[in-house]
Amino acid sequence: MNSKEQKSKDFELRERELQQRERDLRLREIETEIYKEEQQFHQTQKHQKTEGKLKKWGRKLARLGKYLAVVIAVVITIRIAYWLAIVMIVGGLAWLGYEIFWKDDD
Repeated sequence: MNSKEQKSKDFELRERELQQRERDLRLREIETEIYKEEQQFHQTQKHQKTEGKLKKWGRKLARLGKYLAVVIAVVITIRIAYWLAIVMIVGGLAWLGYEIFWKDDD
């Protein structure tokens, strides 16, 4: 009987030790979570002054100027391409007329 009592006491002692280890482990996990939360820093930003109306309008005018420059460049390019196409068509017709009517049939 003594050995059964000893075994049960030993078993209870081991069980208490195991529970204590589990509590300690859980406490360490909770501590690490707490310290992680405390160590989170927020990114600071320098306060930027609000822009004045004049600066905003200047920026808008600059964008409008860029847009108009692109539109004018496209219009000029289209006109040049149009005149170049007319010159090529007229030149091609003139060359074809020359080939048909005035070139010697040697």
